[in-house]
Amino acid sequence: MTDDPTGEPAADSPMPDDDQPAPVTGAEPLAPTALARVSSSLIDAFVAFFLYYAIFLLLVSTIVHPEAGKSLTADQQRTSFWLQLVASAVSALVFVVSTRVAGYTLGKRLTGFRLVDPAGEPASTQRLTVKYLVMFFLLPLPFGWLLVLFGVVAAAWQKDRRNVFDQLSGLRPQVVPRAPRAPRMRP
Repeated sequence: MTDDPTGEPAADSPMPDDDQPAPVTGAEPLAPTALARVSSSLIDAFVAFFLYYAIFLLLVSTIVHPEAGKSLTADQQRTSFWLQLVASAVSALVFVVSTRVAGYTLGKRLTGFRLVDPAGEPASTQRLTVKYLVMFFLLPLPFGWLLVLFGVVAAAWQKDRRNVFDQLSGLRPQVVPRAPRAPRMRP
């Protein structure tokens, strides 16, 4: 029914309840906790470290053929640097493809969030490529691993938990709601 002329709601219309919170519409999605973000970064860093060095050592052992106990020649050092860049590109590609296919990296899957673009859509291939190429191309630099580590761990102090590489690529982390578990049936 409609309100009566005095401005009071009609007796059969629902009254707003001041004790109940208003329904949330268009709320910001939750950012992961600092612990989840740092844990995810450390898990992914371990995977990236293993992947990068496995690819690099495989390439070096098959192309450069270093001899035990001898220093690399200048040509071998130059080749080694280019092989580091190839290992970086291949590692970045693996992270981009795995994120596009599965929606997560291993660390993000274990800690319950994913990367999305500013509109909340899954991260695009272009944004992921920017993020992971910048990260992996820092690794061959002197102390590059330290720059990457500081860049990802700094997300713990950001309100929205975006690390430096997320900010460069325009991505943000978003908590993925867990599906409710079915109750166990006891015999």
